[in-house]
Amino acid sequence: MSDNNVPYGIPLCYGFTWDKNQKYTTFYFHGATTGRKIATINNNPLGCLSISKPLQLSYTSSKPVCTATMFYESVIAEGKVEIVTHKEEIKAALDTLLQQFDVPLGKYAEASLKRTAIIKLVTDSLTMKSNAIKGKA
Repeated sequence: MSDNNVPYGIPLCYGFTWDKNQKYTTFYFHGATTGRKIATINNNPLGCLSISKPLQLSYTSSKPVCTATMFYESVIAEGKVEIVTHKEEIKAALDTLLQQFDVPLGKYAEASLKRTAIIKLVTDSLTMKSNAIKGKA
């Protein structure tokens, strides 16, 4: 996202779903219903998501520092960012977010739903990269 042509990055918790035909991936986020993030989305709905997972640092003290390597996996997702307005999709998105943390699902308080914005990024482009540890898949 960008705010007045200035890149705007936000650390967020996310959940994701695929459509059944594997045509696109949807990432969901939650946050306040007002503020810079919401204003930025309303002004420019294009966004990019970067996820990285460090696996292991490989470094041997007897070798020069420049031989150190970070093993990792990463994903870059680009697409249109939208604020979700349909109540059933809001609940499904919250379920998606909670399930990744093994939180039991249940009913949502109406007051909580009213003060929570659900934001989704529907991907146009999804790329993955890794520097895997040899011998491990």
